[in-house]
Amino acid sequence: MCRWGFGDDIVRNDLVDKSTNAEKRELHDALYEPFERVTEWLNSFAGRPLPPEAEAFMYMQTALDEMGYYILEEKRAQLRSEAATTFGPPKDS
Repeated sequence: MCRWGFGDDIVRNDLVDKSTNAEKRELHDALYEPFERVTEWLNSFAGRPLPPEAEAFMYMQTALDEMGYYILEEKRAQLRSEAATTFGPPKDS
């Protein structure tokens, strides 16, 4: 995963362009579950410089966005789908 943590937009975009769909999906899947915790951790540095490890995670999240993977949106859509399945469609009054 560290290979995705480049701060240089040109290098990161080149890496994204040259990566296979399987490699991109691997990054997505690795960050899917801990995404909110990582974001919360990154937000804890508000107003302070990010340590190198935090920068790498921030740029990995940026790479996901550049790939078109928006994990928070995916999770919200999944929750809506699960709620609709559990509770069914709204009933007319």
